[in-house]
Amino acid sequence: GVQTCALPIYAGAQLLARGRLHPGERSIRQAMHGLARRRDWSGATEGAVHLARFLLHRGRLAAADEVLQAAGQWTRHARDLAPLQQQVAILKGRVQTEGGRLHDAEAVLESALASTVSAGSHLSLAATLALARCLWWQGRYTDAWQRLALVDSDRAAPAERIRLWIGRSRASIGLGRVTDAVAEAARAREEADAVDEPWARGEARYASALALLAAGDWRQADALLARALTDACAAHDGLLAMCARLLRAETARRQGRQHPAAALVRRLSRVDRTALP
Repeated sequence: GVQTCALPIYAGAQLLARGRLHPGERSIRQAMHGLARRRDWSGATEGAVHLARFLLHRGRLAAADEVLQAAGQWTRHARDLAPLQQQVAILKGRVQTEGGRLHDAEAVLESALASTVSAGSHLSLAATLALARCLWWQGRYTDAWQRLALVDSDRAAPAERIRLWIGRSRASIGLGRVTDAVAEAARAREEADAVDEPWARGEARYASALALLAAGDWRQADALLARALTDACAAHDGLLAMCARLLRAETARRQGRQHPAAALVRRLSRVDRTALP
C-alpha cells in the first residue's frame, strides 16, 4: 500500500495521469513542501522527483530545475537516500539536455551512471537512456549507439524497453542506418502495443514515423503520425502532440502538399510561446 505521508503525492500523480494538470501539480507541490517542513526529507524528495518529471515532460525546464535544486538540498539533510539522489541527478541531466546545456548534462549523467552501476541499481538504465539522448543531441551518434547497445533489453521493464528501442532507432537514423532504424522503431511499437498505454503507443508511433520519414516512406509516416497524435491527446501529452503536428507538416511538404503544411505551420505560429507545453 501507499504510505500515509505519500498519499497526497500519489493523489496528485493520479490527477496528472487523468489530465487534471493544475490540481495535480498543486497537490504535489503542497505535499512536497509540507513534508519538507516536517523534515521528512525522503518524502519531500519523492514528491520533487514526481513534480520535476512532470514539469520536464511539459517542457517547463526552469520550473523543473527549481524543484530539483530544492530536492538536492533535501537529500543532503539525510542519510541512505542514494537512490533518490540518483533520480534527482538523472532528472537534472535530462533538464540540462533539453535546455541545450549538453556538456554540463553529459558530466552529470556520466557521474549518475557510474553511481548507479557501482550500486547495482536498476536506475542505471534510466541513466544510460538519458546519457545516450544527450550524446545524440551533440551529434555523437556512434557514442549514443554504443551506450545503448550495451543494455540487456531482457532485463528492462516494458516501458524502458520501449524507450531503448526508440533511442536505438534515433541513433541509427543519425548513423545513416535507415533500415535498422525502421526495424528498431517497429520493435518499440510491438512492445507499446503489448503495454497498451496511450503514452507508449504515441511515443513508439512517433519514433516509427521519424524512421519511415528518413527512409522516404512519407505516406506510412503520415498515417502513423495521425495515430500518434490521437494517442498523445489521450495521454494528455501536449509536447508529443505538437511534435507530431510539426512532423506531419514536414511529411506534407515532402509530398508536395504545400497548402496543408503551410496551414499547419501558421496554426502553430499563433501559439503563445510562453504557454508552450
